Amino acid sequence: MPAACGSTRTSSRPWIPTASMSCFSCVARPYPPGSWPAVARPKASRNRRGLPRRRCPTPARCRSVMRRRGATDTPVAQAPGQVDWIMRRNLVWAVVVVAAAVIQTTWLDAIKLQGVLPDLTLMLVVYFAIVDGEERAMFTGLLGGVYQDVAGNMTLGHHVLCNVLVGYIIGRVATRLITEHPAVRAGLVFCSGLVHGLIYTAVVYVQEPTRGALYTLATSVIPAAFYTAVATPLVFFMLARLFPRDTRVRFEEA
Repeated sequence: MPAACGSTRTSSRPWIPTASMSCFSCVARPYPPGSWPAVARPKASRNRRGLPRRRCPTPARCRSVMRRRGATDTPVAQAPGQVDWIMRRNLVWAVVVVAAAVIQTTWLDAIKLQGVLPDLTLMLVVYFAIVDGEERAMFTGLLGGVYQDVAGNMTLGHHVLCNVLVGYIIGRVATRLITEHPAVRAGLVFCSGLVHGLIYTAVVYVQEPTRGALYTLATSVIPAAFYTAVATPLVFFMLARLFPRDTRVRFEEA
């Protein structure tokens, strides 16, 4: 049976003041380190079921017990060091996306095979779609696509449209797949390359109907998608070093 606030208890589990349906006693339940439970400070007078919210009759004692056990009033979203870590991660993300776009438009010709190059920006879009979701992937496609359009002296918006659509589609699809296996990731990159190439070829064909769309798909889009999928494991390994997925551990350690 859980003990009340005033009793002596040597357990390492922290105290959370919650209202019982039969009394106003406090019970001990585990909660994320560094966070103050929302039950102790309800924002509304009624809960989701329409019942009146009940406050702990001894909130000061509960807070004192929680502080002695290492808890703070600082929420997890405002934990010390977390905001700085997020800002550093966003800065590294922007630098990596721009650097990949620069390499894509300049130095990547050294590994060209039969006139086909891997798409680094597309790999970044797929990676962030898998790790962070479609929102981060769409911003990645926007930033990388703008640089590709400007550096390639093309109409602004071609690569942006393709990358953003691919980021949204892969971000939605990745939530329904087990994306830890390298083959699944390579398959997603290959499909992304095909979708990207189809959209880009369709836009170019609308502007210039005289260009052969099928020939472009057969000689450029499919080989480029395959080449990009082959280079996926190496690029994803480097990105995993820069952007680890277990952010909650980093927040708590900060």
